[in-house]
Amino acid sequence: MPDYIIAIRSLGSSPYLENELRQIYAQTVQPKEVLIFIPEGYKRPEFQIADEQYIQVKKGMASQRLRSYDDVKTDYILMLDDDVSLQPESVEKLLEEAKKNKTDIIGADTFCNYKLPFSKKLYAAITNLVLPHFSQKWAFKILPNASFSYLNNPRKNYYPSQSCAGNVMLWKTESYNSLKMEDELWIDNLPFAYGDDMLESYKVYKNGRKLGVVFNSGIKHLDYRSASDSFRKSPDFIKKRTLAQIAVWCRTCYQPEKSNFKKKSLAQFCFILKKLWQFKLFLLLSLIKFNFSYIGNYIKGLKEGWKFVHSEMFKNLPPYVIR
Repeated sequence: MPDYIIAIRSLGSSPYLENELRQIYAQTVQPKEVLIFIPEGYKRPEFQIADEQYIQVKKGMASQRLRSYDDVKTDYILMLDDDVSLQPESVEKLLEEAKKNKTDIIGADTFCNYKLPFSKKLYAAITNLVLPHFSQKWAFKILPNASFSYLNNPRKNYYPSQSCAGNVMLWKTESYNSLKMEDELWIDNLPFAYGDDMLESYKVYKNGRKLGVVFNSGIKHLDYRSASDSFRKSPDFIKKRTLAQIAVWCRTCYQPEKSNFKKKSLAQFCFILKKLWQFKLFLLLSLIKFNFSYIGNYIKGLKEGWKFVHSEMFKNLPPYVIR
């Protein structure tokens, strides 16, 4: 069985972290090392389960994950959030599928979109154009407008995919290092790193590497949302999310297609349609609630997003697709 280390990003306050560590040390295949990355200014928990190490890093969702792992000697790096639960054989299942399918990264379907009630599927489709698909080729597909499409009727345990959730990512160490993932630390310059999961995992697919998703890993998402809750409750959440959507779309769907006029035009057209559709939704919401801060923040987000992707910093980023 391949060997691996575990890298967890945490603020140190998750009520699930202690139990998650106990579950890690109960795995049928043990990690060589468990590293927990906590941002500067946050305290590590008082408990110590075994020999896990706490490392302070620069604050930021990406900064806690997109580290330099050049000195890692194991075959794989399992990146986790601090609010997942694992069954004893969960990591073994991931390692087996990764080895069998020769993946560069493998994720776990912890959000189970296909199991959502129809009302929630409809809400996702209307608000963010997140749509189901029935092709048995992909677990998740990224659309030209940067929304994703999920397999609505999985029949197997493993499927190739174009992206995966960020709370469970089993990276082949060599693949992670070769894809220069630290180039994506720019997302921490945003008010919130909304869309970081797609930014990181879609880079694997766009660079011609192999990404897969396992559906019965036994890993569950407990949804603590320690960092995102304050973001979602802020009055200008709409502005910040709109800004991030523009930046992530530009980086992942538009910039890589600059040399392909047809694909570039399709990405532009689909994204403009998406933004126009959301404009109508926020305008309607403002009229219903008689509160025009919704549409106002959306327009501010569009302006700030346009300004951000035309900044010198963003324009001078290394290519997303590495030639």
